[in-house]
Amino acid sequence: MDFIIENIGWVLIVLTILIFTLYKWISKDSTALTAHYEVEKRIDFLNKNKHELIIEALKQSKFKNIHFDETNSTYYAKTKVSFWSWSELIEVKTTHKENGTVINFLSICFLFTQIISWGKNRRNAEKFFKELDRLLQN
Repeated sequence: MDFIIENIGWVLIVLTILIFTLYKWISKDSTALTAHYEVEKRIDFLNKNKHELIIEALKQSKFKNIHFDETNSTYYAKTKVSFWSWSELIEVKTTHKENGTVINFLSICFLFTQIISWGKNRRNAEKFFKELDRLLQN
């Protein structure tokens, strides 16, 4: 009992991480309890190369480790560590529909215990779509 009382801070940290992990595992939702922002927009690429434009928009948004998964039509990237967060994981999924391409943008905090993003996830989405719009207009 003395060990628990002497190390109550560490015990609380371990219990918190355990509760977060169990909840995510039970709910089968990787974004549960973690700060994230998701937005979906329809974009008309006007016969331009969609793949190149999305890659370039991710680069211009200052995201790093950009790669594309062909089986899921999904682009992945990561942000740098900043004052606001330890980094975010970016996922851009494209779906082709008869009236254009639907882009689903997801920004999720890297630390699964981070429950507040201080608006950084939303700013990541705004930055990406601003760069994509700029590239489409050129």
